[in-house]
Amino acid sequence: MRKILFCLAALLLTGCSSGVSQKEYESLKDEKESLSAEYNDLKQKYDAVLELSIQYNKDLEEANSKLESKKDSKETLVESNETDQIKVIELSTGNYVVGVDDISPGRYDVEGISMGNVKMYSPGESGNSRNIIVDEIIKENESVYKGVSLQKYSQIEITNGGSINLIPR
Repeated sequence: MRKILFCLAALLLTGCSSGVSQKEYESLKDEKESLSAEYNDLKQKYDAVLELSIQYNKDLEEANSKLESKKDSKETLVESNETDQIKVIELSTGNYVVGVDDISPGRYDVEGISMGNVKMYSPGESGNSRNIIVDEIIKENESVYKGVSLQKYSQIEITNGGSINLIPR
């Protein structure tokens, strides 16, 4: 019992000697506990947001990486049915010659990737003459022509920032 009284007296004297009353001490102690609980709650929320932010950045970097790899690729593969694979040829603004610029002669569907103009010429009978087979303003995700026949030395001209996919038939 003496030990308890001695501890209580020491506690009271400690509070009084620093110029803070017991009531103020208890009030400050309660405020400290309240602030500590609020701090812990905010820290948990911050940690959760930080974790989500880190995951979001990883997902964003992965998506950007995939986008860049698709953007850099001039040719992509599109599955036809479940067993056949068709080589799609992506062409951006420029001039191309069939049979010379990695475009094989054949029949193609022409699909717009980005807006611009596309002209296709078949080689003429007399060397220098050419016949227009396609002259079209292309739009994004729009099928311009289906089954265009491109012979060796046919020319493709894409202007005004356009780009297309040639899809073999």
